[in-house]
Amino acid sequence: MKKIGIIIQARVGSTRLPNKVNLPFYKNDTILDIIIKKILYLKERNIQIVLSTGSNLENNVLKKYSDKYNIDFFQGSESNVLDRFIKTSETYHFTHVLRICSDNPFLEVEFIETLINKYNKDKYDYYSYKN
Repeated sequence: MKKIGIIIQARVGSTRLPNKVNLPFYKNDTILDIIIKKILYLKERNIQIVLSTGSNLENNVLKKYSDKYNIDFFQGSESNVLDRFIKTSETYHFTHVLRICSDNPFLEVEFIETLINKYNKDKYDYYSYKN
């Protein structure tokens, strides 16, 4: 049985703009607030959402988002993002994963819906917005 999960990749340790996911972006919302609000309705489709971050203590501040929006939270390897995704997927028993980066406030939810619907119809192993 398939279990689709959405993993939002986030951390606060950016070299160009530290803590960017926590900075106000639009009105009082951060970029991470905007992204999570856009995809929350997918929980109604039985799609689990996990905020996945590195294990550095500075990333603990991101837990407030999982509490605020009632989504899951995972901390894994700080330097190996692939390992973090694998461990997140294993922890939540996902068979399929949608990866969302936490620095894209212009995420189009309709595209996510299209990918999910296409997956359910065509059964390819990998989908992307761009070839």
